[in-house]
This record gives sequence, structure tokens and C-alpha cells, in this order.
Amino acid sequence: MHISLISQKADVNELFKPPRNETISDMLKFTCFPHFTWKSFITIISLIDIALFVAMLIYNGINYDGSFLEVTEKAIEDFGGK
Repeated sequence: MHISLISQKADVNELFKPPRNETISDMLKFTCFPHFTWKSFITIISLIDIALFVAMLIYNGINYDGSFLEVTEKAIEDFGGK
């Protein structure tokens, strides 16, 4: 138990920077994504989802009669959605 507390404390100390040297991206990473890595499952799935959304917007445009940035039904059907 004592060893795990020491290793956790070392990890936390690596995240902290002096406040004057901290950038906005450092603050967002520490506050919102403290365990963010490019190899994590949720990161890969999120990037794939965003890429598909942008591809559908480019493919058939925005549905202006729907919600904000809603893709058209034709694009969803053509990409395999039901």
C-alpha cells in the first residue's frame, strides 16, 4: 500500500508546473483529461467518430431544416446507417 501511494504521488508531481509556466492546454489536460493517451480505446473511437461525421458533412452537406450541424438522411443511409 505504501509503495502505491508513493508512485501515485510521483505521477501527480509530474503533472504540476509552476502556475506562471502553465499554458491553457496544460490546464485543460490536467483538469479534463488527466489520463489521456493517444493509445487509449476511447481516443481512437472518438477520432474515428469525428472523422466519419466530418466525412458525412463533406459528402452530402448539412441538413438546414434540422438541428445544428445535422447531417442529411441520405448521407447516413449511404454510410450504412438505418
